[in-house]
Order: sequence, then structure tokens, then C-alpha cells
Amino acid sequence: MKAHKVSATYYDGWEIPGTKNHFYVFYKSDLGAKGIDVKYRDVKTITPERSFFMEEDFYYIDICRIPSLIYKLEKEINDYFATVKYNITCSIKNEDGEIEEKRVSDYDSFMCCYDEINKWTVTNLNGNSISVEEFKFDINSYIFQVVGKIIEEDYFANYLENNWSTTRNGLIRAAGNNMDDYYVPDKMFLLEFVIVQNLRLNNVMKKDIMPILSIFANCFGAMGFKESELETIKENGVLAFEPYFYGVLLDAARGNRGVISKYVNNMNQSYIVDFLRVPADMQFITSTAPCVVSKEIAGFKAEIYFPISSLFCIRFLARNLAQNRDGKVFDISNEKVRQINNIIASKTDNIVVSQSEYISNFI
Repeated sequence: MKAHKVSATYYDGWEIPGTKNHFYVFYKSDLGAKGIDVKYRDVKTITPERSFFMEEDFYYIDICRIPSLIYKLEKEINDYFATVKYNITCSIKNEDGEIEEKRVSDYDSFMCCYDEINKWTVTNLNGNSISVEEFKFDINSYIFQVVGKIIEEDYFANYLENNWSTTRNGLIRAAGNNMDDYYVPDKMFLLEFVIVQNLRLNNVMKKDIMPILSIFANCFGAMGFKESELETIKENGVLAFEPYFYGVLLDAARGNRGVISKYVNNMNQSYIVDFLRVPADMQFITSTAPCVVSKEIAGFKAEIYFPISSLFCIRFLARNLAQNRDGKVFDISNEKVRQINNIIASKTDNIVVSQSEYISNFI
């Protein structure tokens, strides 16, 4: 995978004056040290939190564990078999109950024989026998690559990354000198951008999906499935979280943001949006986990900070805490900036990012 853990355009807001694509990096273990000048488009080279979340939080795709995802990959699997270097057959029962050999050469035949994949006969174009494991490694690598490319290029790079700078600039312009109600331009995109950060970093989707999968597991149990059979179902990926999540992102990359939109709408209904400005000579820092929760009430994230540059920060505040007011613009104190920066520093796994060479005065 070759995507940034956080959109590269997001880090524009911390660009070192007089440079192009550079910021200062500080390791969490030594925040008082001099910052390391890094080109932010190469941020993956200076932290274990490298690249996008595919590498950090997700397992390598296994064709035998992603049944829910395969249904979304008809074109990709047909493309694979169009250039495949194998001859594949499987033994299946026909309508008369007789065993016959079926050639696996496209999506339809692949799905027809999918359940018996470990019993397939695979040879190369020279007729030499190839292990099923070697074939699975090959198609796993292919699917992992194409799914990653679709998600990274079509959704992250072409959509989220390309639109972030315009949205951030609009947020800043809308604040102006206004101290009254804050109108949020491109609000739905802002929420989607923020939600994608939270989906991967805080496992929001996992918390929502796993209870649903548990219901399925209970249903299978009520139908008489034994514990060993339930374990087999889990091993086969039917009750796995990861392929569902891949599917959500794949759908979003293809323009179907139904699931993402549910989160956007829920967040829109649950929070007001405040715009925070720093005093002179103060700055916000950020990290590879830019959305930080400062207050939870009964498991609900009641206050979330999201710095959008070294000078500005968005605050999502639960409507019930806002006492029915709309979002506003606030000039906050040095103490408040330090409080937010300390939360950011405490939540990151490894590094923080700043526009300044030293940050001891900001935390």
C-alpha cells in the first residue's frame, strides 16, 4: 500500500515557512528535543505509524476469509483470470448428483467452486502441478493490490486528499473576524474526512459491526450449529470484521457512500462545530492521529478536537453540552492551546508534528 497515513494535504497546515512540503517531527519520548525537519510526503519513513491504515490495522487479505468482499469484486476477479497463468479444475456434483470436473476460468466458475478451493487442481501453462497454496498466494496478492489501489486512488487520493485544502481554506475564511454563529462550509465533506480518521484509528466501525456479527453467531448457535462449526464459520471469514470494513471503503471509492453517510448524518445531528483560534506566538501541534477526544460521557465522545493548521482547530461539541447554541468562533487562551496540544501528544503512538523547531512552549 502506498497511501499516506493522513492526507498529505492535511499537513500543509504545518508547513515550515519558506519550505515546500516540510514540517518538524518530534518523538513522543522526547518532546523537548529539537524537531526533525521532514518532508511530509515522506512521513512514512520516519515513524512506525507509516503509510495508511491498511498496513497498520488490517491483516493481509486471504481469499478464503473474505466471502463478503468477493461479491464486490466480479470485475477484478474476471480481470485476474483473463491474464492468469494457471489451468484450474475442481470436482463438483452436477444436477444428477454425479461428480464432474469444472474448469475455473472466470468469476462465475470461481464462485461456483469457491467452497472447495482447497481441493482444486492447479497446473501452470506447461502442465506442471502447482500447489493450491501457491495459487492462493498469487490471487491474494492481486486482490490486495487492486482493492488497495481502488480505495487509495479513487477515495483517499482523488477524493479526500484533493478536496481537503479547499475545505480547510473555506473553514478559515468563514471564521474571519466573526464571533457569532459559525457557518461551516463543506460541512458534510469535513465530517466525512474526520470520520475516516476515526474509523481507522478508533475502530468505530469495529464497535458497530462486531455486535451485529455476534447476533449472526447467536443465530447460528440457535439453529443447532456446534461450537466447532461456529469456529469453522469464523475461520472462513463469515463472522470476520475486516472484510466488511474493506467493503465499506471499497463501496465509498466506487461512489456508494451509504454506510459512511450514516456516520456523517449521525455526527451532523450529534455535534455543533466550533472554530478555535490561537493567540499570538502560540501554535497547535498535530500527529498521525489528528482527531482527539477530550471528553467522554457514558462511552459517547462528547468533545473532539481536530486541528486544521498550526493556527486553527475545529471542535466538535455534543449538542447537549452546547445548551442549544450553534457553533461559534473562539479566540482561546494560551492555557487552552496547551491543554489541547497535551491531549494530542498523549494520544499519539509515536510522533507529533509542528511548524516550529521547538514545541516546549506549546505543551
